[in-house]
Amino acid sequence: MQTIPSFDELVEINRHSPADLEALRAGLIKHTIDQAPEATRRRLNGLQFQIEMERRRASNALAACIKISRMMHESLGELTSLLRPESSEGYGIDSPPRQTANVIPLRAQEP
Repeated sequence: MQTIPSFDELVEINRHSPADLEALRAGLIKHTIDQAPEATRRRLNGLQFQIEMERRRASNALAACIKISRMMHESLGELTSLLRPESSEGYGIDSPPRQTANVIPLRAQEP
C-alpha cells in the first residue's frame, strides 16, 4: 500500500509537479477501491466516475468541491430517509430547516 505523504510534502509535489500529485491521488483512490469487497467495487467505481466527471465539468477547483459536497449531502439525505422514514421531508442541502423548539418572545425589561 502507498503511504500518503504529509501535507507539506503534498504541497511541494503540487508546486513542482501537479501531474505527479494527480497520479498519486488516482493511485490511492484505485488502491482503496481495489481493497473494498468485490460486491462493493462496481458501485465505488461508478461513484468515482461521477466524481471525476463533476471535477472535469467544473470551471475551477472550488466549483468542483462545492458540487461534490452537494452530491455527498444528497446521498446522506437519501440514506437518512431510508433509515428514518418519518423524516421524509428530507435532509438535503436545499431542505428547509425544521422547527425543533417553541420560541417564546421576551419583553424588554424596564431600566
